[in-house]
Amino acid sequence: MTDAHDTGLERIREAARRGAPRIQVGLDAATREVVFAYATAEARGDTSTATLPNEVRTFVDAVVGRAVEADVQALQQAGRSDDFIYELAVLAAVAAGSQRGVMGLAALRASRGAAS
Repeated sequence: MTDAHDTGLERIREAARRGAPRIQVGLDAATREVVFAYATAEARGDTSTATLPNEVRTFVDAVVGRAVEADVQALQQAGRSDDFIYELAVLAAVAAGSQRGVMGLAALRASRGAAS
């Protein structure tokens, strides 16, 4: 594996954490950081100590695993906007997916090192 894989994954993770300023309308920067850290920890199988509102935590857990319509409805009933829900879903998915990519690359490197 080349460092290009690491660099690519890191760029994706940073872009998700920062958000696109012109379209960022649902999540503030502080919430974005907490959600990103929480989703990354969950994807690793770690327990996160992040403080999130219950409906947000439930939704992020679902995105990391599998979100269903009831999860979206719970956020809507809690007063969350469609923009908030969309950004939350994208952020959690990118955080969890890129963390899985990091773990996959590490496993490949370890197996190649063990085979040497």
